[in-house]
Amino acid sequence: MPDDPNRDGVLDACDLVRMFSNTVDEDRNGCVDPISGWDFFQDDNAPYDDVRYRHSTGEAKDSNDCAQAVVYAVAARCADTTASPSRSRSGARAPRPRTAVMAREVHLGGARTARNADGAIMASRFKNKVALVTGAGSGIGQAAAVAFAREGARVAVSDISEEHGRATVRIIEAAGGAAIFVACDVALPAQVEALVAATEKAYGHLDCAFNNAGIGGAQAPTGEYPDAAWSSVLAVNLTGVFHCMKRELAAMLRSGGGAIVNNASILGTVGFANSPAYVASKHGVIGLTRTAALEYATRGVRVNAVCPGFIDTPMLAGAGLTTNPAARAALEAMHPVGRLGTCDEVAAAVLFLASDEASFITGHPMLVDGGYVAR
Repeated sequence: MPDDPNRDGVLDACDLVRMFSNTVDEDRNGCVDPISGWDFFQDDNAPYDDVRYRHSTGEAKDSNDCAQAVVYAVAARCADTTASPSRSRSGARAPRPRTAVMAREVHLGGARTARNADGAIMASRFKNKVALVTGAGSGIGQAAAVAFAREGARVAVSDISEEHGRATVRIIEAAGGAAIFVACDVALPAQVEALVAATEKAYGHLDCAFNNAGIGGAQAPTGEYPDAAWSSVLAVNLTGVFHCMKRELAAMLRSGGGAIVNNASILGTVGFANSPAYVASKHGVIGLTRTAALEYATRGVRVNAVCPGFIDTPMLAGAGLTTNPAARAALEAMHPVGRLGTCDEVAAAVLFLASDEASFITGHPMLVDGGYVAR
């Protein structure tokens, strides 16, 4: 395959196929997957991500995305039971595929829709499931809502801002997903009740919930912290999560079970000067998560939390923490990986905890923090 110096570490299709292939045809700018029988190749003058692939039967496909080509090959591996036995072109018996590696490769498609050998959309982790996301108008919540939809879920998008929430719905629908918007202030129990009811009315049930809505609050030492600011932060960040969980749990029990993920924080596990309300609220979210996990473990509902480090979100930008170069550099230095996290990285953790892949995980506060707490 020709080199592409602007790939920033992204592997092309043939590089990735080599992970599970032992037959490489460099003369043809390609390689062969001996197990599925798919042959990856590229025209000499084509860009690196314009990959073609074909089966030994002669069927050829064009791909506009190298990662999609790899997903196609993995799907073909899983579906191709006609090859007997699996051999490379040289006749040597190919090694059996490693399930764990194949699972990782399937998800290399990212935002792309994986299709099987017949061109049909492949089943994903949340096909036929319904997910509810609060605070989904921007940042982590928006990334999670879009990710749920991308993996097959119908999504109830909720936010206090109708403008931002409907923007998320448009993103989902533009990509072929299904979503509704329901305005909600999670600090108000009647609005949360209406949110869950609207979700069940639209989609019939509720399988997954990501309680993400939250605010940062004022910055001041504990002895000087404004009473009104304290009440506001706790009302949204902790009591709001309680309001949501109470209604979500009832809905999930009605439909036979589900999974809840709460957005806590690294500051739910450590202290942080001048943020007493935020820190207390996030410690409370972890305690509430663990308590509910114990209560509903035998009733088919798992409850976990994600604990993000400092993530590049509109909330941090609004506080001037990412737009000010000195402030941003200081935040990045707090993380051993030397950077801020991304919303998509947190969303990936949320979807894992909400999926059947995490079926033996409940009551767990998962750190997504670039090593912040390990310092």
